[in-house]
Parts: sequence; structure tokens; C-alpha cells
Amino acid sequence: MHICILELLLGTGLRVSEMVNLNLNDVVFSDTKGFIRILGKGMVNRTLPVNQNVEIAIKEYLKVRKETNSNRLLIGQRGALGRGAVEIMLKNYGKKLGIDITPHMLRHTVGYRLVKKNTPMTTIQQILGHESILTRTFIPKLRSKIKRMH
Repeated sequence: MHICILELLLGTGLRVSEMVNLNLNDVVFSDTKGFIRILGKGMVNRTLPVNQNVEIAIKEYLKVRKETNSNRLLIGQRGALGRGAVEIMLKNYGKKLGIDITPHMLRHTVGYRLVKKNTPMTTIQQILGHESILTRTFIPKLRSKIKRMH
């Protein structure tokens, strides 16, 4: 399950609350593509394509997913996985590596990668589920920081 969580966070840029609230029917795979449906912040729906790594991680996790009546995708020892469990998991990995890791840091990593690839601002906004005003301030600052680094 940990690999699935990491791939979901790093491969989609989901907020941790969006990820733990995913239901089984929010994840769709066909022969040609896969995607997830998200009910995001402010009750706004969006659909995100998933890359091959995310798809493989989800499919592998589903093979060993605990039997339950819950429709939630991610199931822990006591039922549907919560935000706190993900935060603790990442904190523990961070301790082993000697660094701080939070779900939001992984979300920022996705944003950073998209900016570095010169992804259009509107696309980044859609992927991350940001309101336009946040994107207008965050993305230009990040682009400027990347230019200074190179």
C-alpha cells in the first residue's frame, strides 16, 4: 500500500484528503488509458489521467487490498485510511532518510516538475485543482526561482 500511496501522491499531485477519499469506482482503467475522478477542495470535480507507474501501483495494491465492505480505495488495518495515517507513514520514512516529508511537500514536487517542463499554467491549475488566483501567484514565482537556479 505504501508504494501505491507514494505513486498516487507523486504521480498525480493529489491533496492527501483527496487521495484518502478516493473510492474504488473513482479509479478507471481501460486498454488505452487510466484516470481517476476526484472530488476536490470546494467540492469541485476533476478528472486526472494516471501514468503507467500509478496504474501499476494501484493494480498491484488491489491484488492485496484487505477484504472489506468499504468502497474506499485505500484500506488500513482499521478500515478506510485517514490523512493522519499517511502523514505518519511519510514522517517515518523521512526519519529513516534524515529529512522531513509531508504529503503537501510531495504535491509541491509535482507542481515544481510541471513548471520545470514548461507546462501551461492552466494545465497545472487543472491538475492541482487550484483556484486561478493561487496559480497566478505561485507558478510565476516558481518559474522565476527555476530560472535563477540555472
